[in-house]
Amino acid sequence: MAAQPQPPVLRAITRREFLEVTAGTVASVAAWPMATRSEANWNQGQVNHIIPTASHERFLIKVSFKSPQTAPPQITVNGKSTAGVQTDPQQGRFWRFDAPSLQPATQYELRHVDSGGVPLCDAWPLKTFPLPDSTPEHFRILAYTCAGGYDCLPLNGKTFFLDMTARRRLLARAMSFQPDAVIANGDHIYWDLETSQNKPTAKYTRDVMWPKFGGPLDLSVPMLHSRNLASLRRFAITKSPASTGPL
Repeated sequence: MAAQPQPPVLRAITRREFLEVTAGTVASVAAWPMATRSEANWNQGQVNHIIPTASHERFLIKVSFKSPQTAPPQITVNGKSTAGVQTDPQQGRFWRFDAPSLQPATQYELRHVDSGGVPLCDAWPLKTFPLPDSTPEHFRILAYTCAGGYDCLPLNGKTFFLDMTARRRLLARAMSFQPDAVIANGDHIYWDLETSQNKPTAKYTRDVMWPKFGGPLDLSVPMLHSRNLASLRRFAITKSPASTGPL
């Protein structure tokens, strides 16, 4: 009698292996300000976006501001301030903040202030991961993909993406389960220029959507090239018709 095939032997993935796989997509640990606090209670001030990443000993955070910052803004993590690094040419609306030498598995309070110490938004919390070789008793992950882009006018009675209000409600609901880490994947504030032209809505995209942002990007040059920069900025800061805040 022929031997019966044996089921594969499964083993639990280690925490280190998980972090290696998801290192490029882990978006934050612990709290996001707008997702965990109602907009009425959290003042976003001059901030358009906060994109936080974390390890067990470091925060790397990207922030966009409504108005240009003529001098480097600061981030304060539990009283220790670090100057931002400008990431957009000329205007000074996009900045990167690097906060190293942190303690693992620790929640910190973060504050963004301008060069004169004036708050740019309310304080908000962010937590580091545990040590890579530790074995936490509990670890809950929130993962989502393709959060959508510009919620433009409907085509044939259907919208392309959920409006911003609906997206915020979904994220707030997900954050209510108090995940330890968030993995966000997909095109959140722009669309894929090449694949958008492989779809039945290609002409609508070219004629209706692209002109609102200055036309298509020139993929033959870098994104920060003068031919792309104006459109790229508009992708990141333009408000949608149905939304109450920036994309």
